[in-house]
Amino acid sequence: MNKNNQCPVCTKNSKYIFSKNWDGLSYNLYKCLNCGLGFISPLPSKQELTKFYHAQYYQGGNKLGYNAPYETLEQGLKKTYEGIIQKVQSLSGKKTFPLVLDVGCAYGYFLDCAKRCMNSSVRIGIDISDAAEKSITAKGHSFIKGGFEEAKIPNIAFDLIFMGDVFEHFLNPIAIMQRLDQFIKPGGIAVITTVDFSSLAAKILGKRWRLMTPPEHLFFWTPTSLKLLFQKYGWYGLTMPYTLYYPKEYVWTVFKKQFLFPPIFLKLFPFDTLPIPSYDVKLAIFWKVK
Repeated sequence: MNKNNQCPVCTKNSKYIFSKNWDGLSYNLYKCLNCGLGFISPLPSKQELTKFYHAQYYQGGNKLGYNAPYETLEQGLKKTYEGIIQKVQSLSGKKTFPLVLDVGCAYGYFLDCAKRCMNSSVRIGIDISDAAEKSITAKGHSFIKGGFEEAKIPNIAFDLIFMGDVFEHFLNPIAIMQRLDQFIKPGGIAVITTVDFSSLAAKILGKRWRLMTPPEHLFFWTPTSLKLLFQKYGWYGLTMPYTLYYPKEYVWTVFKKQFLFPPIFLKLFPFDTLPIPSYDVKLAIFWKVK
C-alpha cells in the first residue's frame, strides 16, 4: 500500500478508522472517502497469511475461520448456492454454463451445484488449503493448489467464475481483476459474494463487527467500490441481497459471538436449517463486455 494510503480502487484519499489486534499484531483500517472501501494498511505478507489457512481453518472453534466444522454447513451452503445460480440464470437468460471455475473452492460445494444445476462439464476448483484437494478430486472435479493470483490455470475462457466469500481475502484486488479479465470469455460472468462495509451492521459494530477479522479479511467492499473496480475494465453488473442458509446451531453460535447474548428466539423455529437475510454481505454479478 502506498505511503499516503490512497484507495487502491479509485485512488482517492482515505482516512484512518481504527486498529484491530490479532495474535499479538495490530492491523490499521482505512476507509476511502470516495467509494467507501475499507482496507488494511500496511498489508501482511503472504507468509503471515499462511498461519491460519490450514486444515483447522475449516474445523471451527478458532479465532479466525469457520465457527463450526465446514462439512456441517454442506446442506445450507448448497441451498444458498442453488439460489445464487437461479439468480444468475434468470438475469443472464442462460441455463447452461459448461466451463466453471470456483476460486476459494473449499470442499467443492459450489462445483457440486454447478454440475447439477448448470450442466457444467468442466469444473475446476482453486484453493490454497491442502484440506480442499481430497474432497474436490473425489467428486470428479479438477483441483489447482495455490492462490488465484499466481495459480497455473489452464488456458480456458470460462463461462463463469465464482468467488464465494474470498474477495475480501485477496492481497491485491487489482491483480485479481486482471486475472478475471484474462480467464473469462466475452459475455462471461463473475459471481462474487463478499462483505458489505456499507451495511448498518458494519457501521454500528465497528471493530466488533463479525467480519472485521484482519488478517483473514483485508479489503472491506461496498457496492460502490466493487462496481468501480469492474467498470475500470469495461465490465458491467449489479449487487444485490441474497439468502443464506445455515444450521440452527451455527446461527446460534455466530449470533452469540456477535451480540454477546444467546438468540433464545431461535427455539421458536422448528427447522434445522434457517434462511438468513444477507444483512452484512452482498451478492455481486458482473458481465465481461468484450
